[in-house]
Amino acid sequence: MGLMLLRIPYILPHKAGLTIQGELKDTPEYDVMHYMTFRREEDIQLYYDHPTHMDFFGKFGETWEKFLVVNSKLV
Repeated sequence: MGLMLLRIPYILPHKAGLTIQGELKDTPEYDVMHYMTFRREEDIQLYYDHPTHMDFFGKFGETWEKFLVVNSKLV
């Protein structure tokens, strides 16, 4: 994923890590979390549509049992 991020100029800081159980009683549903920052809200759609992202998703998307996208505006 690192090389993909270098090819997409809309992504600012990016962090990734394994999820942890924390105070939950059940095992988390997702094993990895990626946190990406964008300068403008419009850049999120540009990222989704970028050929490098589409290629990555096409190659690996079928290997994921499920995924969740959450967009938010930091205040």
